Parts: sequence; C-alpha cells; structure tokens
Amino acid sequence: MLTMRQKKVVWLKPTKGNISIGRILISEWLIRNGFDVEIYECSWFAIFKVFFKILKEDFDVVIGTTHLGLAIGGLIKILKKKKFVADFVDKYDVLFVDLKGFKKIFGYIVVLLQKFSLKVADAVVVIPKEIYEELRRKRPMVFKTNLCIDLENFRYAQRSKKILEKFKINNKKPKVIYVGHFSEVYNLDLLLKSMKFLPDFQLIMIGGGKLERDLKKLVRDLNLRNVKFLGYLPNKVVAEIMKSCDVGITLCKIPRQLKIYEYLAADLSVVVPESVLNNGDFEFCDYCIGVKLNPKDISEGIKTAVQTKVRKDNHLMALLEKYSCKIVAEMYKRVIELIGDKP
Repeated sequence: MLTMRQKKVVWLKPTKGNISIGRILISEWLIRNGFDVEIYECSWFAIFKVFFKILKEDFDVVIGTTHLGLAIGGLIKILKKKKFVADFVDKYDVLFVDLKGFKKIFGYIVVLLQKFSLKVADAVVVIPKEIYEELRRKRPMVFKTNLCIDLENFRYAQRSKKILEKFKINNKKPKVIYVGHFSEVYNLDLLLKSMKFLPDFQLIMIGGGKLERDLKKLVRDLNLRNVKFLGYLPNKVVAEIMKSCDVGITLCKIPRQLKIYEYLAADLSVVVPESVLNNGDFEFCDYCIGVKLNPKDISEGIKTAVQTKVRKDNHLMALLEKYSCKIVAEMYKRVIELIGDKP
C-alpha cells in the first residue's frame, strides 16, 4: 500500500478562468495533507495536448472532473493502468448549453466517453443527488459530495469602503453583484436589461468569458450608467466586495452553484430563477428569492431582496458548512486512500 506522501495525483478539471477555484482549493488542502497534486485544465482546444502529455507522466491516481476531464480520465486509466476517480459535477445536458455545429457532435462523443469512464472508474464522487442515487444502484464505490467554497474567507470578510472607492462604486446606493463566468447559461443579458428598471441601483460584474464584449456592447446600447465590469479579481478581494454589497444574483437554472453559497456566506440576500427553488437538489429555498426570467420580474425580485435581510440562523450555517472546502477535501482524501487499498 502506498502511503499518503508517496501518492501523486493528476487532476483533470474544467477551464473556467480565475473564478471557479473549488477544485484548486481541494487540491491545495490535499497538498497540505501530504499529497502531490498536479492540475491540468481541460479545454476544447487543449484536450488532445493534455491527453498525450499525461500519457507520458508518472503518477498514482488520476481524477477526472466533468466534462472533458471525466471523458479522458477513463481512457487514461485503461492505457496507463492507474487508479481513477470519476468526479461527476454536472449533468450531461449542461455540456450542450454553449455548443453549436460540429462542437455539438463532439459533445455527444464526450457524453459517451463520460459514461464509459463512470463504468471503469475505481470510485465515483458525485454532486447531483439524482445521479448519485442512479449510480449507486449500478456499481460500488459511489460517494456523494458537494461543490465547495473557501467558507471562512467569505464568512469573515470585512466591508471595504476603500475597495469600492477604488472601483468608483457609490457606497450610498444599493449594490447588486454577479460573480462568475460570462456565458449564455447565466442569462446575463436579462440581468443587464433589468437594470434599466433600477436606475438607483448599481450592478457589479466580476468575472469574464466569451460574452464579455457582447455584454459591454449591450450596456452601451441600453445607455446603462449603473453597471460596473471589474474583470477577474483575487478571491479575497471578491469576498470583500461581496461583503460590501446588498444582493447577490444568478439567473442560471442549475441548482448547484458556488456563487450562491458564497453570496449566502457573505450575508447577502440572493436572487435566483424560480425553477431553482423548485429543484429537489437545492437546499437554500428559505434564503433565496425566486424570479421569472424576464427583465421586469428580475428587477422586482432585486427590489424585494434589498428589503429582505438573510436570516443568518443556525440552520443556514449548518447547510453552508457542508460546502466548506475542508469538509469536501476530506472526502476526496478518504476516496483516494480507499482505492489505494484495492488490488
């Protein structure tokens, strides 16, 4: 049996800029606890380069995160005869949101490879509840976990007047914040259009992505003077800005989103699509305001959120604790050790 300090882990994760750092936080915790972890980001353009590079690497365990990382992780297990953890974060249909033309065909191939990887994996770590229930009926070594955040960072962040002044944000007006990737799935065009109904509010956009240019053009076309694009920022700075805001918003219909947990940990009122509140995989219905996906209803939801203070009760704190990266990372540690004991 290999000891922890002898284990080298290769982790294949999605490319999501500087915003989605959950897997990085888990790997940092594993490194502090004796593992040697190397992360490879898997994008559509770099996938083949990453695949052939890893084939030349020497390691003990490969972890593959949906979608591309999971797809090639199973192939690497077979070709390299290494231990493999399938890290199932998102349902298959999420893959197709931004895909068109030839990429959509490639997407179907990726789904087939993911299903293959789930069969050959030594262990599967799953986030969506219904997928967990489905997989554990079909195979052994299936573990339920959660997305994770640096909970302490957002819980104990301080309001920062200086940071707001640096970015020329008016501290006297209500502040709405969006943190994350700029892609179609987040319905950011509707969010921007809703600000037309909220001239006395400010919208702070942190992050970036392929729609950034289109969104900035939309702001100009709508003549919005209450929207600020701050780009990518360090996680600690994001926490301080978040703490200084009033409302956190996401208009993505997926119930599992790191930004929701961060907003709540930072004491923000949170606005989400109504469909998220109706999803059985969502635990924070009592602490969020649901809106229909049209600009007028979104603006009304934001107004309500400003007037509604989040109840920071023991139940909410217990729910958030499950999303602490320390708790989640301990799960991955146990799984790696378990498959290390298997012949």
